[in-house]
Amino acid sequence: MQAALIQPYLNEKSRSVVSRMNPDLCDDYNSVHDVILREHRLTSCAYLELFNKLTRAQGETTVMYCARLKSLLSMYVESRKVSTFDDMMSLIVCERIKSTLSENCLRHVLSVGPTILATLTDRVLVLSAVVAPHLEEARQVTAVQVKAWEVGPHNLLSRS
Repeated sequence: MQAALIQPYLNEKSRSVVSRMNPDLCDDYNSVHDVILREHRLTSCAYLELFNKLTRAQGETTVMYCARLKSLLSMYVESRKVSTFDDMMSLIVCERIKSTLSENCLRHVLSVGPTILATLTDRVLVLSAVVAPHLEEARQVTAVQVKAWEVGPHNLLSRS
């Protein structure tokens, strides 16, 4: 029933896809839905670009805008086959690293394959996990060194 109700609202490309479907499946909404989405599937890069450039429309509520952002992010994550939080972290770091690379370097990394960037991302995450606990300690040592330099032997001598 639902599949029949949406037919008049489909664009030409979607109508064409549905017309080429098995006639037995044309009445099944889920089948029609899946075929249309598969035909119109964007690349992960397109989803990310749409997500990053999405702006709130005039008259759109914050809840509606949030729903559109979540939808695009979900499609992006699904297109990149992310299933765990660690995968999501790696994906975000990987995309950030890619955004900082020069065009030639990015072209080389992408030509070598995704494994080199994933390996680099994993190494950055491991390094940050190892270094992060020591950052506060390093900040404290640096603060002590600055204090010692401010006090310094020359200042100590002048006070006596």
